[in-house]
Order: sequence, then structure tokens, then C-alpha cells
Amino acid sequence: MWISDEYYNELVNSLKNLSNGNFDFNEENLKKFNTSEYQNITAEIIKIKSNTNNHITNSINYLDNLIDGNYSKINHNVDIYKEIYDKYNVFVENLDQKNIEARNDNWIKDGVSTLIKAILHKDNIEDKLDIVINSVCEYIEADKGAIYIYNSIDDVLVLEGAKNREIGIISDMKDGSIAQVANDKKSISTFENGMYNYRFPILCNHFLVGVVEIEKDNDFSQIQIKYIKDVFSLLSTSFYNDIQIRNNEKLNLMYKTDNLTGLYNKKYFNQLIPEMINREKRTDGFVCLAILDIDYFKKFNDRFGHEIGDKILISISEVLKLKAARHADKCFRIDGDKFALIFSANDKMKAFFFMNSIKDTIENLKVLNEERMLVDKVTVSIGLTCKRSNEINNFKDLYDETERLLIKAKEKGRNKIVASD
Repeated sequence: MWISDEYYNELVNSLKNLSNGNFDFNEENLKKFNTSEYQNITAEIIKIKSNTNNHITNSINYLDNLIDGNYSKINHNVDIYKEIYDKYNVFVENLDQKNIEARNDNWIKDGVSTLIKAILHKDNIEDKLDIVINSVCEYIEADKGAIYIYNSIDDVLVLEGAKNREIGIISDMKDGSIAQVANDKKSISTFENGMYNYRFPILCNHFLVGVVEIEKDNDFSQIQIKYIKDVFSLLSTSFYNDIQIRNNEKLNLMYKTDNLTGLYNKKYFNQLIPEMINREKRTDGFVCLAILDIDYFKKFNDRFGHEIGDKILISISEVLKLKAARHADKCFRIDGDKFALIFSANDKMKAFFFMNSIKDTIENLKVLNEERMLVDKVTVSIGLTCKRSNEINNFKDLYDETERLLIKAKEKGRNKIVASD
């Protein structure tokens, strides 16, 4: 078919525009040649342009709706866009899933952030545990919760943080689901008595810190479990460090104290008193040392038994703790029935009156036997030395002098105080 040069040039220009992706060219020049002999080819080019333009316009609309989240407005009934719509639909589903995951992540982060702020300035491990378990239970709408902390000294689990549970419950490492979680270091989910239970271990570098137990009246979702795990995973190191510090303090206290009475022991007495004397020498402070011995203590043990003897020791210890309650006052059990007290006073007379008050309080103690009958009256003899710190040569001299005064008190009939001049 013969084509005029003018139509040929216009046709070529139109095809070039289409091939280069330019669909906005003016088609009116082609329509001038829309005569019978050129009609088919002209109409085809115009159709290509029109269809392509519509395709691009609809594709842009699809993308606009997609970005705006208006997925329902994407028209998928037109066959020509079916493939595009299907691809969009897969993308939308993925996007929805990403949105859900993002919302869940934000929910977890918000919960963890709020909890961290709540315990940020809490130094006491017991307070931290209580806030954490109550906050977690509230966030996931759980009815009950408990944090058992592993006590490595006694090899038991102790309930130290709780929501709607009684603090102080002790679980050994042998029986029960709590012990199983602790020993296996694996979580357990159960349904018991109409309630869902989730128990899992708190671990720090594979070391057992404790066990968490949470109870709900509906099942735990995966996102709730992830939140719980994230919280305790994040806090496990802090808990572990706090507990180690507390254990070290407990061990240190055990090293310093007498098991029966809770007073400082003789080992700590020999360590601490020289340090106190040297410290007082900087200001030439007044130092008072008293040594107390229970009168006829062996007769109490022989007549009433060691249980009554222990009760007497504990009762006297409570008097010393009550009377010598100032920060600088220190009480010791330095032998079976012998106690020591170091304190400060402005003068010797005030020191004597202070120790006389302690002696009288002990004399008025009412110690009962198993039949709740009053045992014999308990009394103590006391040696008391009061000196300015710079007058004290050393701790041994101070102790020996006070011991000699105690012996004089016993020689004078007991239940007396003999003080230094």
C-alpha cells in the first residue's frame, strides 16, 4: 500500500514516541490521515496510545491508593489489570503483616520502656521485683504473678515479688512445676483449675536467677509471651548482679555475726574495736567498753536445759540491741555467756548510768520454761572502762583492764557494775 511521505513521517514520529515511552504526543496530526486507506493503522496507533495511557493512569491510582492504605479502592474487576492487582494484593498482605508486626513491636517496646522507668531509681531488689511482676501482670491483664528468686546459699527458691500471692513462700529444688522449670531451665505452659499458667526461668549467662509464674483466665498470646520474655531477658543481668551483692552482704554478715543471737561475734569484735579506737584518736573521743557475764549461767543450763539457756542468751541480746541502738554503738557475743558493748559517752557518770539501766532491764526479764513457769531471776556482772581514746595504748590493754573489772564485779557478789577510775 502506498503511503504518502507526509503520513509516513507522522507515522514514524508517532511510533518513536510510543517506543520511547512518550504517550503524551499529539495524535491530531495522525487523525488528518484517517482516510479509508490509512484508517486501520492510524486507529491502531491511537488505540495503543489510549490503552497505554489508561494503564499508566490506573497504575498510578493503584499506587496512590496503596500508599494511602485504601486497598479496597483498587479496582480488580478489569481483566487488563488483574495481574497487576494480584501482585498488589500480595504486596498489601505483606504490608499488613509488617504493620501488625510493627504494632506488636511498638506494644512490647512501650511496655518495657514504662516498666524500666518505674524501677529506674529503685535500689532495693525486693522493690524492683514487686514493681516488675505487678507491672507485667497489669500490662497483659493477668490475675496472678510471682517471681521466685534462687537462693544459692540455701539451694531453695524464695517468692520475693508477687501480685495476689503471699511473699516468702519457699520452694525446694526437688518437687513441683517451679522446681522443674528451675532444674530444666525450660518454660512450661499448663491449664489448671480453669486458669492458664505460664512458668519460665530467668537466666543470666545460663546461671539460674529465678522462676516467673503468671496466671490468667484466658490463654496467653504469642505477643504476650514475647513481651514477658523480653522484659525478663532485659532485666536478668540487673537482677543477677543485685542478688549477688545481697548474697555477698549476707555472707559477710554471717561471717560477722553470732548465729544464735544475731549480735556481732568475737572474730569481728577483735577486728572492729582496734579500728574504732584508732578512728576516735583523731578527735580524742571518749571510748567506753563494757563486758557482761551472766551470773551462774551453768546452773541455768544444768537445771532447766540448754533450750532455756539459749532463750536467756537471746533475751539478753534483745536488751542490748534495744538499749544500744545508736549507729556508733556495737554489741557482741564474745563467748558462751559473755557479751561486750562499745559505745561513746560524754563522761564516765553517764556511761555508768547507761550500763546500770541495761543491768536493771536484764534483772527484770521474765524467762519462761516449757510449762510457761518463770525460771530463776537472770542477772549479769559488768566490767566498764571509760577513757579518752588517746589514753588507750592499744586494744589488748583496754580489753584486759575491762576483764579485770568484770572479775571484781563477780567477787563483790555479782549483779554489779565495777567501772574504771
